[in-house]
Amino acid sequence: MGAQGPPARRSARLVAVAAQRAGPSYAVPGQAATTEPRGKQGGWVRIKSANQPKTGQNSTGVDTVAETRISNDYNMVGDDVWRQLGVGERINTSTTNPLNTDAWVFAAQHGWMVTQHSLTAAEVAFHISAYQAADMEAGPIIGALRWSLCHVNPITDAQIQAVKDLGIGLNIQGTPYTSAAGAVPSGPPFRKLLDAGIPCGGGSAGTNVGPFNPWLMMYYMTTAKNNAGSVINGTQTITRMEALRMYTLGSAYLSWDDDKLGSIEVGKLADLAVLSGDPLTASDTEFKKLRSVLTLQGGEIVHSAS
Repeated sequence: MGAQGPPARRSARLVAVAAQRAGPSYAVPGQAATTEPRGKQGGWVRIKSANQPKTGQNSTGVDTVAETRISNDYNMVGDDVWRQLGVGERINTSTTNPLNTDAWVFAAQHGWMVTQHSLTAAEVAFHISAYQAADMEAGPIIGALRWSLCHVNPITDAQIQAVKDLGIGLNIQGTPYTSAAGAVPSGPPFRKLLDAGIPCGGGSAGTNVGPFNPWLMMYYMTTAKNNAGSVINGTQTITRMEALRMYTLGSAYLSWDDDKLGSIEVGKLADLAVLSGDPLTASDTEFKKLRSVLTLQGGEIVHSAS
């Protein structure tokens, strides 16, 4: 299943990379709010679209609404710029509505990928339990469909093992970069998650909660420092190579594009960025200021600093 793609997958490709004339090129697997396909200064932005069937707060009809949306929509259909990817980031306004589980079972039975906003301790506990129930009833299949949870800042060691056992992935970000020292939890526990071998993709969570700039996110991941320079996630740092891998191959895996995107190699799309500096050797200060000086999508130049 994992090698062949989800049951209803089409041949359309998705580029989960943004290329803006004024900024860098980066993956955005957690971005669910962008509706405008062009950058502020005219550069094309290519992102994935995640279908979000949801009803009102604590609605008793979330399962019916979600089933109707899934039954009357096309899975994995689109083109290089815009494609239906799955269900998420919320299936309902209430992230812990008990009926969400029924909707997730239906999604799994019909071969849909699911990602779920899971930020608080209560949400993480509920979602892992609900995913386990859905997988038991429909599968096991959700690992093969590359389901994921998004954020999971307070995830515990036991929950990390449960995620690994399910075979799902995680969309994780460095949004605490804008958090104050002493914020609890800071997280996510990047080091533990990667050491556990869980597929992880890096990205934004929306500009209202964290920086859209990937280099600021990766700065936090690799230094554990917030924007004031305070260490707030000290035991969970990862290397720059690991952070870059999350934003490239990791994100491509979660969007079913690792066969075409995420690394520069023969047979993959010529979607790449030439940076203003070396992300592996730049100082921390320089790292935060990295920009694209040349961005290609589909082998065509979409941004040039010259």
